[in-house]
This record gives sequence, C-alpha cells and structure tokens, in this order.
Amino acid sequence: MKTFNNRLWWTGLLPLGFLCFATGCQHLGSFRCADIPPGAIPQPLGTFACQWQTAQTNRAELDHFVVYQNEWLDRQPALSPFGTKHFSELIPRMQESTEQIRVEPSGDAQLDQQRQLALIAALTEVGVPDSSNRVELGFGDAEALYGVEAPLVSRRFLFSGSRNGGRQGGGGNQGLGGQQSSNISVGVNSGF
Repeated sequence: MKTFNNRLWWTGLLPLGFLCFATGCQHLGSFRCADIPPGAIPQPLGTFACQWQTAQTNRAELDHFVVYQNEWLDRQPALSPFGTKHFSELIPRMQESTEQIRVEPSGDAQLDQQRQLALIAALTEVGVPDSSNRVELGFGDAEALYGVEAPLVSRRFLFSGSRNGGRQGGGGNQGLGGQQSSNISVGVNSGF
C-alpha cells in the first residue's frame, strides 16, 4: 500500500512540477535582448495630434496680423473703431515678433498705398522698429465665411449637442475644465 501511495504521489507531483516549470520560466525560447529598430515602437498617444494642433494654432495666430477691409472706414485710409481696437492689440505683438502686418487689398491701388502708409506712420509713432518694412499688401490665409454660409453653420453649431457643427467626428479639447472648442473656423468677417 505504501508503494501505491508513493506512485500516486509521484504521478500527481510530476505533472504539477512540469506545469510550474513551464509557466514559471517563460523566458525559455525567447530572446530577451531583442534588437528593436527605431520606429518599430509607436509614439505615445497624442504625439501627432498635438503637433497638428500646434501647427493650426500657429497659423491661426498669423491671422491676427491681417487688417481686413471691414476694419477701415468706408473707402478711407482711417481705421474704424473695431480697426483701432485691433491695431492697439497688434502693437505689443509687433514688438514681440518679427511678423509683418498684411493689409487686405481693396482693389484701388492708391487707397491701398494710403492705408499702408497710415499703418507705417502709426507703428513708427508707437516705436515699433523697422516699421516701414513690416507692413505689406496681401490677403490673409484664413478662409472667409460668407453671408449665405454663416447662418447655416452657426445654427448647426449652436443647436447640435456635440458642438462639432452637426457632423460626425470629435470636437477636440473635451474635458479641459469646461472649455469647449469648435471645428468651425471663421476668417474674414469674424474679428479676432
């Protein structure tokens, strides 16, 4: 009887020992110091999204340096109240950066030149260095949102629960202390 118990004990212990050996030694059959080439392990989540958001933010920042047609008084080289406010916000930015101010062309070359000279004189008056080379004629990179599109886009934005213009897709910047962002970019007629 004693040999039967010994044999039973060994028959149960042997598979259990093998199972423990096999599961406990997982490094067998694999190479722990594998040579992983650069780029084989993906970047952390958000790496490329952050780069795109930064690029978009930088491009949007350039739109602050554009003086649009709606910022001038009719067909004069004088800024409207909104244009004056925008210009006063531009002065600190001009002293911190090397960007140029773009004056949106009106189609009248003489008026455009007068407006350009008016901005140069105003920049010189407040002490912006090299102001004569910092004002140019040109269009902003932001795309306009014209009158026909504006009510449709704003209604879709205001009354959709997702705040992404009623389209599928993410709204971005969700969960940042109650801030909401939209995917709607309003250019020429929006102000800043």
